[in-house]
Amino acid sequence: MKKKLLIYLFIIIFSTAFSIAIITNLYTTKAFNEILDNYEKLVLKKLEEKINIFYKILYLFEIDMKEISKNALMSISKEIGNKDINEITNEELKNLKKKYKIDDIYIINRDGIIVKTSDRIDLGFNIFSVGEEFKENLVKLFGSGKMFFERVDPSAQTGKFKFYAYYGIKNKDYLLETSINLKEYIEKRYSVNYEKYIINNFFNFKEEKSNYIVSLDIFYRSKRKIWSIINKGKYSFKSDDFFEILKSGKIIKIKKGDKIELWKRVMAGEGDFQWSTGKYLKAVFDFSPIYKYERKVIIFSIVSFIITFIIFYFIALIIIDKSFLQRLLIINERIKKIAKGDYQTKIKIKGNDELSEIAKSINKMAADIESAMNQLKDNTKILEKKVFERTKELEFKNHSLTKLSKKLEQMASTDFLTGLLNRRAILKKIQEEKIRFKRAKKPFVLILIDIDNFKNINDVYGHNVGDDVLKKFAQTLKASIREQDFVARWGGEEFLLFLPETNLKGGEILAEKIREIISTTDFPINKNIKIKITITAGVSAYNDIGKEEDEILKEIDIALYKGKREGKNIVVVFEGD
Repeated sequence: MKKKLLIYLFIIIFSTAFSIAIITNLYTTKAFNEILDNYEKLVLKKLEEKINIFYKILYLFEIDMKEISKNALMSISKEIGNKDINEITNEELKNLKKKYKIDDIYIINRDGIIVKTSDRIDLGFNIFSVGEEFKENLVKLFGSGKMFFERVDPSAQTGKFKFYAYYGIKNKDYLLETSINLKEYIEKRYSVNYEKYIINNFFNFKEEKSNYIVSLDIFYRSKRKIWSIINKGKYSFKSDDFFEILKSGKIIKIKKGDKIELWKRVMAGEGDFQWSTGKYLKAVFDFSPIYKYERKVIIFSIVSFIITFIIFYFIALIIIDKSFLQRLLIINERIKKIAKGDYQTKIKIKGNDELSEIAKSINKMAADIESAMNQLKDNTKILEKKVFERTKELEFKNHSLTKLSKKLEQMASTDFLTGLLNRRAILKKIQEEKIRFKRAKKPFVLILIDIDNFKNINDVYGHNVGDDVLKKFAQTLKASIREQDFVARWGGEEFLLFLPETNLKGGEILAEKIREIISTTDFPINKNIKIKITITAGVSAYNDIGKEEDEILKEIDIALYKGKREGKNIVVVFEGD
């Protein structure tokens, strides 16, 4: 008992001193972190202000470049306006860009492909890939006689700052695009020194790179690369997911030893263009001097903890006298005997203090326990028997309910003849895949298959033979699809294949493969007679978030009956009304 009490005393004092040390360290760490966080926010705020000033300066240039682009687009359109898109040559565009003193000229077809250009690098580039809203803006321009201008931003191909303008020539089936190189524009309009200040020296961050800042960089994210605005030609290898987190407004902090890498999205120069993915600020801090000071505080806390613990422990030992410990030991021994079932021995402790009152209570408790234990033994035997009987009854009922539930669930989703999914079950899976399409944007395919001339089998050989043919047909279909695909009996001799994460071409290939397998498979009528059957299939894909289930079901039905009209034994892909 004495040994245990000393151990408890040791634990209590140790815990108290240790808690004080921990609280001190936590407070110190929190104070340091608050200082560092405020410093980081201050640096980020200054850098954001500088970036915003840069794009305000650019806006003044853009006003002039807009007029230059507008005049160039009108003049170029007059020179090539009477020509067909195939008659325009890249060499002709090179001459026109020199004539009108712009950076490059591009011809964009209805599919968003750059088919003609004065810059070979961009030839064949799909400009619609920039984003859906950007695509919508350009599609509206075709043949409209209107123009559209972007803000100055680094090129997705080269990372150079450019100003882009687009013109939909009246009654023409292509767009005319021009670009102005910001560097060359400033050199020509102002001076080389002014260009160096705006493009190179504006972001040297000499004032900011002091104290704890190691490096600073600004990145522009395009569809192809994440370009550095400061270090020309350099780009980041961070993942798209990383930048999507930043795009949501969050700040990402990456700690590497005593260095901290801080990333933040800066809303500058974007206007109302939702396809612009923004600028991303990267700042690297080295707080090793501060962390060294923090470690010294932690060491001081540890030393203080050890000294405090030793002092309080020995003071507590002096206060505890032997008589107190001996009385506790007597009580402890009596409790041990009670625990072993000895309720007769009494504790004899003289006095009128708390320990003597405890001893009296323990003596009374022992007598009460002895009486209760005798009663408990009798009641336990009765209760155990009832519990055993009730448990057996509940186990039997639970087993029966589980078995019935599984059977009902299977019957509700399975066709009784073929063992395939029924119409209700397959529609549920299609609905689930439609919901998943909204997140993953992965299309899926439905194939409606009908056995040609199945009525003749029933009329000639009887419905039992027809049922056997349907069973084997169902087995053949199931063996022909992937593990993740589903097949269901749609009704009568019609079957529906559901192919998740499959495009229209993949669905067509599988349908054709199944048609060939069925046409070469023997379907036994009896021991001596085997027949061949053929199928007609309609194929359609769900690749539009606005499409409803009824629409794609109607499409495969239309395609199927088109195949029936064309002579059967054919796969028909839905290609629109």
